[in-house]
Amino acid sequence: MKRRQQGILTGMPFMANVAPRTFVDDLGRKLYLANPPKRIVSLAPSVTEILFAIGLNEEIVGVTEFCDFPPEALTKPKVGYATPNLELIVGLQPQLVLAPRSFLRADLLNKLEQLKIPTFILDAHTVEDIFAHIQLLGRMVGHSEEANAQAALM
Repeated sequence: MKRRQQGILTGMPFMANVAPRTFVDDLGRKLYLANPPKRIVSLAPSVTEILFAIGLNEEIVGVTEFCDFPPEALTKPKVGYATPNLELIVGLQPQLVLAPRSFLRADLLNKLEQLKIPTFILDAHTVEDIFAHIQLLGRMVGHSEEANAQAALM
């Protein structure tokens, strides 16, 4: 019995690192991801910077006109900014669209939902919100360690 308990207890730290696959965005909407997304469109420069910082250069397939950091962001396809181009976004075949609440139009969100393109809304108001978003994005994309390291640097 003691061995079994030890085995269970020693396995707990491993289990704590297993990322949940259901996430709740800042609008209270649930998003289920079966696997970390491999094709991401970012509609916010701050989100783009976080994604690059946690090692997702290859996964980022589209960004806004104002995403200029790091320099690699300049090489990514542009999908607009305050008025993102739905056709361009759809053409990039994203598995996840990350958008700030302040710049996302309801009609665009509705169209993305109708097309079954997973969309996650972020709405940071405080420094604590930013740290939480870094860690949340890390869990969503399977880069928790990198995200935690970035949050610790701030």
